[in-house]
Amino acid sequence: MSALRPLSFGELFDRAVVICVRHVVPIAVVAGVPFLLWNAAFAYAGGWPDHREATEAVYVAGRSLIGVLALAIIAELVSRAALSRPTDLWACASSITERFPALLALTGATFIIQYGAHVLYRAALGARPAYEAVTFVAIGVAIPVALAICGVASGLDLSAAVRQSMRLCVRRGGRGRWLVLTAAFYALSYVLGWLDGLVQVAVRWSHQDWAFVVWYGLSVAILGVFESVVLALYAVDLRIRFDGLDVEHAMDALGPVAG
Repeated sequence: MSALRPLSFGELFDRAVVICVRHVVPIAVVAGVPFLLWNAAFAYAGGWPDHREATEAVYVAGRSLIGVLALAIIAELVSRAALSRPTDLWACASSITERFPALLALTGATFIIQYGAHVLYRAALGARPAYEAVTFVAIGVAIPVALAICGVASGLDLSAAVRQSMRLCVRRGGRGRWLVLTAAFYALSYVLGWLDGLVQVAVRWSHQDWAFVVWYGLSVAILGVFESVVLALYAVDLRIRFDGLDVEHAMDALGPVAG
């Protein structure tokens, strides 16, 4: 990765695509494949989420755990790439094992956001404006949690990671970027939902139910992976903008000052 510097949102998303392509195998192993297997397990066991509360809760809980662990490993990989350090998958995964209790707590927060959104979707009773509002708010609330996950992955304890996350989001200059990223992720989810609708129509016409299972699993996995990389880059970008991470890295590269 090039020298550390703040990135525009266009550069952020462009860099995310580059990282996904360059590290496609490790990213697929830690995020894409687990998402696909979890979806497939529910589909073939007859437990595909269908508004039954217990089934939906288990599905969302598993998705939350996979998402949190995947984001933590991807955040470590992106951080190492940004600092020109080795990006070995095993090393990235091993480095977060001792942080599992904190990540488990953040999994609980992620589950509450995701399952709470599902409950509110049902309460909306098909009212499209309410559905879209819930989606937007859920995405916005999830971003500080994701930044806390990245903070834990970088070595902070849970409380320090949460404080850093909120500070980076609410300070001047951070609030606007938080809103823009929320809108960008909302737009991605909207496009994905529109494509899901088209695929469902095609599946009903062809009577090939398995096709929607495959499509849904792939779409969730791809979107989850891409958003995780964007969030990991966003965490690094905020630390460059507000915490002087680029200066800190430059000083480390110079070595100790002779005195």
